[in-house]
Amino acid sequence: MKIAIDKDARHSQIFDTKLCPEPFTFKIPEFRGESNGEAFAIQQVLHWENAEPGELVKFQLEAKTEEIGMDFTGSLRTEKHEAFLSAKIQNVTGNPINSANHAILLDMNDTGAFHDPTGERTFLYAETGWVSQNQLLDSVHSGKHTLMIGESYNAVTVMWKMIARFDISKRTCIALALDKGYAFAGDHPQWGPGLLGGCRWGSIASMETKELNGKMYLFKGTLNDLRLKYVQDFKN
Repeated sequence: MKIAIDKDARHSQIFDTKLCPEPFTFKIPEFRGESNGEAFAIQQVLHWENAEPGELVKFQLEAKTEEIGMDFTGSLRTEKHEAFLSAKIQNVTGNPINSANHAILLDMNDTGAFHDPTGERTFLYAETGWVSQNQLLDSVHSGKHTLMIGESYNAVTVMWKMIARFDISKRTCIALALDKGYAFAGDHPQWGPGLLGGCRWGSIASMETKELNGKMYLFKGTLNDLRLKYVQDFKN
């Protein structure tokens, strides 16, 4: 797996030419929170730069920290069939930010083989094992797309902070896992084709810094192979 930056340095792109000829675009498009009793949303623009071409890129908010009220930085590092996400957020205001969360998107607009509007090839790990988004929500008929970790759907409780998808023809799996993940969705109509994860920061006190770690997997294999990777990375 390799990583590149688009020509405007606004997004990073993850690719493996042997497994998927088109790149996946990694985005962190939105931050939401509450301050002084009022909810707010920030449509984010990130600036990316190469630290180690093809293997490590770094990002920061393209905005003045004092104006936006927070500092947000991080990096993506690739290794074989995995990409590691590391990010930090700091509240630089004098007041706490409550109910803070980020939307994290693995955009698949350019990777048609991984589109899944019915949710039949999008999976989450529940108390009963792997279950498709279609089985949990039937998004086509219900109009619902977001699955909350720890919540039950059709008497099945979603357990792991990860969402996965398959290209069945190539037996290739791609997945997004977040240590602070609390909600996931596949091909959410607000964001388009892709895997969406919600990162919950909770309350961030004045001048407090919090960290996020995540992983993206892209490999030829099965859901059981993914299960073993997740246990190794997040359960040990």
